[in-house]
Amino acid sequence: MKDFKDLRTEKEIERDKRDDKVYEEFHELRKQPGANNNRVYNILMKEHKIKSNSTIISILRRVEKKRNLNQTV
Repeated sequence: MKDFKDLRTEKEIERDKRDDKVYEEFHELRKQPGANNNRVYNILMKEHKIKSNSTIISILRRVEKKRNLNQTV
């Protein structure tokens, strides 16, 4: 099997790492009893300096899609 070179830019690599971290933290916080999505969004927005709930939602969808693609390969 060939080793492939990562052709992403540094910015893309950093974004992917942040996105994965946001995804993991979101699901950890949601496991807590009585966790509210809006409160979880606010916590993540503050921690990661994200300005919009919709950005968090986009990150979650993007990571979910990436993970689903990796599982099917």
